[in-house]
Amino acid sequence: MNLKTSLKMIQGQWITDGTDTHGKGKVSITASPEADTTDTGARSTSSSSSMIAPTIPCSSSFSLHMIKTQGGGGPMNLMYQMDPAQIFYLHVTIKEIINNGSLSVGVVRQDQFQQGYKMRGMFYNGNLTNAISALKVGWGPYLKEGTDTVVVVEYKETTEDIQVILHHNGTCLGTAFQIPNTGAGSFLPCISVSGTVRVETRVLAKMPKEETTHTYPTLHSLDDEWDIVHATLGTESILPVQQNPRFVPSLHLKKWEQDEVQWNVSIHVRNHKRGTVQIIPTEDGAGCYKLDNRALMTSTMMGVFPPYDAVERNIVASFEKEWCFLKLSDDQNTMHIYSDDEYECHVATCSRQDRSEKTPCTSY
Repeated sequence: MNLKTSLKMIQGQWITDGTDTHGKGKVSITASPEADTTDTGARSTSSSSSMIAPTIPCSSSFSLHMIKTQGGGGPMNLMYQMDPAQIFYLHVTIKEIINNGSLSVGVVRQDQFQQGYKMRGMFYNGNLTNAISALKVGWGPYLKEGTDTVVVVEYKETTEDIQVILHHNGTCLGTAFQIPNTGAGSFLPCISVSGTVRVETRVLAKMPKEETTHTYPTLHSLDDEWDIVHATLGTESILPVQQNPRFVPSLHLKKWEQDEVQWNVSIHVRNHKRGTVQIIPTEDGAGCYKLDNRALMTSTMMGVFPPYDAVERNIVASFEKEWCFLKLSDDQNTMHIYSDDEYECHVATCSRQDRSEKTPCTSY
């Protein structure tokens, strides 16, 4: 990435929540306009459960560092300690997410910056979260394994409210959080990591406008969040739900980067049912696909009450037994699912989610 040196970082330093030394200390990376260090040593003790290691270059323009956590004790949180500002931009380039690691980016008040899951703030990882619970699921593209995904957290504070606006690979996703300004204090940039993540971070006073030496991959037309607006199992109607016609489950499809037909799939009713599916183009025309090797293998464990328990159970059964062929509409905003290759036995309809209609979280 060609970084513009005219955009200097706001003076400050990254500090950890203390998990790197079992709560006995903190690790910091200085990244101020005066700093220009090439220190590449890991700042941790031999008994540490986590570490953060800056790598060359670590300069006045940006900090490139690897964050590594070990064990199952929860995430490691880092906050950019600086003077409060009414406007700032947390610019994060995800260089690498390793071994099922995860990353959330956002803002936190200093008095709410704590270890692991004790922290509360306003965060984004694909979902909008408060650092422990998902507040809005599938709000934007998920932060997954890959390289050079750029996320910008835009923070704006007025006397009336505080806004967090999100940008992903140059596209504005909209206002994610808009909460009343109660005078409890300003927020600071924050990232939360599980596993191993290599990121480049900058905290800027102006929105970065950068030239890049790479192009972002073009997403497949099916690679998105979808609303499941109609579904059946055999002759039984599943959706819409008679008791609550406005209830809409969601489907998330994510193509594997190194495989032409393998996809990750997640169906969300009350729990997230996750698995894989092969989506294979057919010779029936553009937008026609065969769905093969469908399997939902993992699930969150939230208790589900009627009528949604039956909805969840039947949608999973319909997906695994009857979702065999897919036809994408000409405008690419609707998927029709069929159980036969003649495209006559219609079993489900999915509509691409319209992110322009998404409303921000008003609390966290």
